[in-house]
Amino acid sequence: MLYFLLKWRGKPMLGVSSIVLPQRIEVHPYPSWKRRLDCACEPVMAWAQEYVKEATQETHFWNNRRLRPGELLGLEDMMVVNIDGDPAALRRLGWWDWRFHIPRWGGWREYVVLQPELSDSVWYPGWLWGESAGGISLKPLMGPVRLLRGPGAVSFFGVDAMGYQVPLRNIGYGRIGETPLGHAPIPLR
Repeated sequence: MLYFLLKWRGKPMLGVSSIVLPQRIEVHPYPSWKRRLDCACEPVMAWAQEYVKEATQETHFWNNRRLRPGELLGLEDMMVVNIDGDPAALRRLGWWDWRFHIPRWGGWREYVVLQPELSDSVWYPGWLWGESAGGISLKPLMGPVRLLRGPGAVSFFGVDAMGYQVPLRNIGYGRIGETPLGHAPIPLR
């Protein structure tokens, strides 16, 4: 354990007083009542998306949370994927504006496909926009995920089950309704 602390991510550290552990982002177990609510919303989300051959969107207020300002500071730039916004995407009027979920009514359609470098363990996608705002999905994932692109630039990151940041890579782009067959079953958040 001491060796691990003294040689975090291959960077030798000189002494115990100079040990700096990475920032953790808190993730909680996803309760069964939220899973049941997700299942109840599935038909509505399929209707809103218009395309039943693709995995439906799974982004709801109960399965993500805003990041606290202190949590934003510890993210390593090398493990964040920066994505340009989609200028044609609907602009939200506020946190309560849920229209971006509904492609049928002009909601966001463009997405990016991200995958953690070590895709054999549970992870959680997160996003940063602007100088001091961000969020994280509380639904655990294994493997790649499709993440929607809104009108502004966004930075995506991932954390493992312990809350430590994991490196991500961009493996593709797409559009709801025009999804390549390989991307169709990938969860959409």
